[in-house]
Amino acid sequence: MKIVILFVSIFVTSTFSARTSTTTIKCDNQQKFDKSQLCSVTNRFYDFDSWQIERIRGITKLIISDIQSEFLPTGISESFPNLISYVTSETTFKSVKKENFRNLKKLETLELKNGQLSRVRRDAFEDLENLVKLNLDNNMIKLISPEHFRELGRLEFLSFNNNEIEELNPRIFRNLLNLKSISAENNKIYSILEGTFESNQNLRNISLKGNSLRFIDEKTFQGLEDLKTVDLQENNCIDKKYEVNEKFRKFLGMIRNDVSETCQNEIKN
Repeated sequence: MKIVILFVSIFVTSTFSARTSTTTIKCDNQQKFDKSQLCSVTNRFYDFDSWQIERIRGITKLIISDIQSEFLPTGISESFPNLISYVTSETTFKSVKKENFRNLKKLETLELKNGQLSRVRRDAFEDLENLVKLNLDNNMIKLISPEHFRELGRLEFLSFNNNEIEELNPRIFRNLLNLKSISAENNKIYSILEGTFESNQNLRNISLKGNSLRFIDEKTFQGLEDLKTVDLQENNCIDKKYEVNEKFRKFLGMIRNDVSETCQNEIKN
C-alpha cells in the first residue's frame, strides 16, 4: 500500500496574535522518498487556537514536531480523511480534546510524545474506534481515567512512560479487551489493585519499571494466560503477600525485579 507522509516542522516566527483567527499552513516543499511523499512546513511559533493544514490528497501519515504553540490543530480529519498515523513530538501544547481528533475513524496509531501535555480531556479519544497503538510517553500527565479509553476497544499497545501518574483506577483498562502491551515506566504509581487487568486476557507484556510500587494485589495477574513478561525493576520494596502467593510462584521466573535486600529475604522466607 502506498503511504504518503506529511511532516510539519515549526521554525519561522509568526507575526499574528489573534487567537480567533484561522490560518492555513501550506507545504513549503515536497520531497519523495521511495514510495513516500514528505511534505514539510517551516514556522517557529504558532499561537492560534484554530489552524488548518493544506489538504494533500492521499496523506496517510501526519508528523508534527518542533511546535511552540499552546494548541494542537482541530479539524485534521477535514484535511486528511484517510489518516492512519498521527505523530506529534517536541511540542508545547498542554491539553488535548475531542475536537483535535474528531472523525479520524481510520486512525490506527496516535503518538503524542516528548512534549508538555498535562491534561487529556475524558472524551479526547472518543472518535478513535480503530486505534491500535496509543503512545503518550514523556509528557506531564498526572491523571488518566477509564473514560479516556472507553471507546478504544481495538487498542493493542498502550504506553505512557515518563509522566506523573500516581494511581491507576482498577477499572482503567476494562474496555481494552484486545490489549497486548502496557508500558507505564517512570511514573509515581504506588499500588496495583485487584481487578486492574481482569478484562485484559490478551496481555503479554506489562512494564511498571521505575515507579513507587509497594503493593501489588495477589490476584493482579489471575487469568492472564498469555502473559510473558512483567517488569518491576527500580521500584520500592514490593509487599511479600504478592511475592509468596503460591498461585503466582510460576510468574517469578519471568518477573524482572530488583527489589531491596529486605524484600529478597522476605521472599526466601
